[in-house]
Amino acid sequence: MKIFIIPLLLFFNSVSADEIITIAASDSIPPYVMIDHAHESKLSGLQVEIVDAAFSAVGIKTKWQTMPNNRLIIHYAKNNVDAALNLPDVSRATSNYSSDVLVYYRNCVIGNVSLKNSWRTSSKDLKILGFQTAKAIYADSFPTKYLENNSNYIEVPSQKTLAYHAVNARADLILSDALVFSYYAQSNWPAQLEKSGLACLHELKLPRHIGFKDKAIRDKFNKGLEQIKANGLYDSINDKYSKLFSQLQIFQSYKSQQDNPIAIK
Repeated sequence: MKIFIIPLLLFFNSVSADEIITIAASDSIPPYVMIDHAHESKLSGLQVEIVDAAFSAVGIKTKWQTMPNNRLIIHYAKNNVDAALNLPDVSRATSNYSSDVLVYYRNCVIGNVSLKNSWRTSSKDLKILGFQTAKAIYADSFPTKYLENNSNYIEVPSQKTLAYHAVNARADLILSDALVFSYYAQSNWPAQLEKSGLACLHELKLPRHIGFKDKAIRDKFNKGLEQIKANGLYDSINDKYSKLFSQLQIFQSYKSQQDNPIAIK
């Protein structure tokens, strides 16, 4: 009597559990990253939906963790997570494999439409508010070192505060992302926003990525991202958030400080 032994390894290899990737994200940046405070492990938002959809396309599940930027860098560098969204300083992290462009942040100079042709030349007389670190991002949008040496320029920690000052005409120019500004303005002061006459007088489109510890996982993500762009899901997610949270007319748009203007139709 012959006894056939089937290696158990073959059996177990044919049954593979879904892969799960742990991703760190900086604290809520609506509408890019939004925390459900009733279920803090549950995230939504433009970037979150795109990342989840891209991983889903290649059969990978995601688990999200949110934390302040300084903790995000530490957790990423210590291999406590597989990936990190919007790494604030890649040079302080290790083994970073950056994804293809996930989205472009739409950093705007926001002001009344009446300033569209004069905001640069008259900016020394204008009260300007920006988010923290905005000075570095917008430096080339103003005269040399203008934001550094201007007592009328103030940076505040809250994007909601920026929206409040803008819609209530308490500042002449606001430096904020178009979608972030629109989210707070529409959520809190829709009537004032509608009557404000605010527009994006100047836009800098800055690419945002997701950093990975493992090149193979990064490559799987890029493959999934390519798939959802090809099948239209990527555009669908983008359009959903753009229609919900951006009613600002845009007059000038740049992919970066160095690029030529892109016509907005």
